[in-house]
Amino acid sequence: MFAVQKAGIAWPSQYNQGFSKAFNVPGNDLGWWWNWAPRPLRGSDKASPPGQYAGTVFQADTDTSVIPAECPVLTFNEPDKCGPGQTCMIKEGNLKASMPGLVDNWVKAVVPLIKNGRDVGSPAPADRTIEFLTEFFAVCKARTDCKLPTFISMHAYVRTAEELQKLVTDVHNAFKMPIWLTEFACHHFGSDWTPTQEYVHSFMGTAFSRRKIDSQLRMPIQGATTKWLDKQPFVQRYSWLGAGKMEHLIGVNKFCRLQDDDGNLTALGRQYVFRRYN
Repeated sequence: MFAVQKAGIAWPSQYNQGFSKAFNVPGNDLGWWWNWAPRPLRGSDKASPPGQYAGTVFQADTDTSVIPAECPVLTFNEPDKCGPGQTCMIKEGNLKASMPGLVDNWVKAVVPLIKNGRDVGSPAPADRTIEFLTEFFAVCKARTDCKLPTFISMHAYVRTAEELQKLVTDVHNAFKMPIWLTEFACHHFGSDWTPTQEYVHSFMGTAFSRRKIDSQLRMPIQGATTKWLDKQPFVQRYSWLGAGKMEHLIGVNKFCRLQDDDGNLTALGRQYVFRRYN
């Protein structure tokens, strides 16, 4: 399974084939996709990005019977937050008190898949990944009816390549499990910082980084995000958040878009689909 190309698409499934065809082009370098749902949406006007599909157990009442038998499985998306596209299982500031309830949902909805031999990812918190997953693992291990995931799912919205590299490495070192970076982009939630378009291109794949955020001073570094991710043996998949219309970036800055409002690839989209760092 993990011989699949690492790069993939986080795909808002409500779009029709006019949007997905932008990724289904000869020479694309994409290996997988996911859509926050348990199965691909089907219909005469529906299509999908190329590559292997990964289903999602979005919440405890997700119908897991519709997840395709051959695909890996992602689980609870940002359960520590309650905004659009987030699972809202953890009360703000009450990680320890809320985690037993989340693990109840995990045992109900996810553990049967693990028992059946499926490859299953951890919940993917919005932030404080190590703190969240440390508590999740502790509560799960304390129960006789709980089973651990087979890989770590995580998100990274950061300003520099160094930040991303450190975050992903720290998470791997903490749990010694394969990493799926299922959402990432050059963005910083909680501040008014906005990169330039040039900077996002370099963040994705050319050898530049910002030494000083405010002055936008760029200094050469060894590689950038996608090149680094491709080189790490413990990183098995990654997907940039930027497909679809602006409304589906959920607050991520416009310079991270892979498509315009007509579904055409942006310059960044062409970079991601074809040659991310060449």
